[in-house]
Amino acid sequence: MNQLWLSVLPAVAAGVFGIAGTLAGRRQTTDEAAVEHGQWLRGQRQTAYLDALDAMDVALLDFAVLKKEWIHLFENSLTGGQGEEGFQEHIVDRLDGIWRAVDKPLERARLLGPIDVDEALQVASAAYEGMLRYVAGQLAETVQDREWTRWEDVHNEAWEARARVMVVCQKELQEQPRPGRRAGHGFWRRPAR
Repeated sequence: MNQLWLSVLPAVAAGVFGIAGTLAGRRQTTDEAAVEHGQWLRGQRQTAYLDALDAMDVALLDFAVLKKEWIHLFENSLTGGQGEEGFQEHIVDRLDGIWRAVDKPLERARLLGPIDVDEALQVASAAYEGMLRYVAGQLAETVQDREWTRWEDVHNEAWEARARVMVVCQKELQEQPRPGRRAGHGFWRRPAR
């Protein structure tokens, strides 16, 4: 019996080590694929976050330019024969353009980001929409805020929302993808609400 064990034991050991080696190799391949995917996703997120931040900056500038040109545009519409309707149409078109230019990049970043980025972008979207409603509200004669007294409030709210997005996105991008993280954690996560 001793002789039998001496001949069987190396075969059993070789089988066990072979299986362990195969599992370790598969784990390594899985980990490498997870890290590679995490790096790809990180690059996609970085691009989306930068596009969203750029779009927010441009929208803030466009709103400020529109406010600054308001009286000039109004006077040009009256002297150009377009009247108040032409002025209102022009403002609505510009506001629509500003909104379209900021909305899509925010949506893309929300789709790619984890929950904390998604929440910050929702707040930013609401702030920019509030700014849009305020400027559009200037067209209504009965609600018109001729002195733009709430302008600083809505502008600052949008700026603060943009700053929060920057902080959250920066924090997210600083986390490097790495293998061996539990499901639901790590760079490729989107935790449940």
